Amino acid sequence: MIPPISNIELIRNLNIYIIDDSRSFSMGIKAILSNFDCKVKCFQCSEEAIDVIFQEHPDIIITDLEMPKMSGLELIKKIREQNELSVIPILVLSSKDSQDQLVECLFYGADAFASKNSIQAVLLANIFALMRVAQLRKQVIAVKQFEAVKALIGTYKHDFGNTLTIMDGKINKLTTEFPAIIETDEYQSIKNAVKRFTVTLEKLSALREYKEEKYSPESSIVKI
Repeated sequence: MIPPISNIELIRNLNIYIIDDSRSFSMGIKAILSNFDCKVKCFQCSEEAIDVIFQEHPDIIITDLEMPKMSGLELIKKIREQNELSVIPILVLSSKDSQDQLVECLFYGADAFASKNSIQAVLLANIFALMRVAQLRKQVIAVKQFEAVKALIGTYKHDFGNTLTIMDGKINKLTTEFPAIIETDEYQSIKNAVKRFTVTLEKLSALREYKEEKYSPESSIVKI
């Protein structure tokens, strides 16, 4: 079965991590996903994968359950304990088709469960479904973040706007009482600073969407 084009685009170029102690099984899935230009990393144990997951935040995690030392279930628990990893979809593939196992995985944070004996189409369908949900989840988070930004902008506009109005009134009073002050560099500098600040607040108030850009390695700015 050939997936719809829209679904193919959802999975293309994803960073996918596979955790399974069977190297041959992992390489088989990797071969399937490579057809969609996915960047796949394979790990043979949870201990090897966990630190890399914490650092690199893959787009999707596919894990086995039955593994030595740290099981797949324990791996899921550790991932879900990290807030910043809570949106990463996790697909569990197990050789045991147990209803109790399925329920436990879902309770502890897995997003989908499939048998290792599933045909290729079932595996891909699960991944496509997870990525659709992940995309919707990101959109919801983006909307909530924007609502928070708008609330902050309203607060700043009120507080800074009042201050700027007072400063502008003081500047106008100074120009009336001391006309010569207009010719000084200091006056022009203050006047321009107030104007720039006022224009920035007006742009923020009209903001309908925003995009973060890197200002430095340590911080970002919002392009308005």
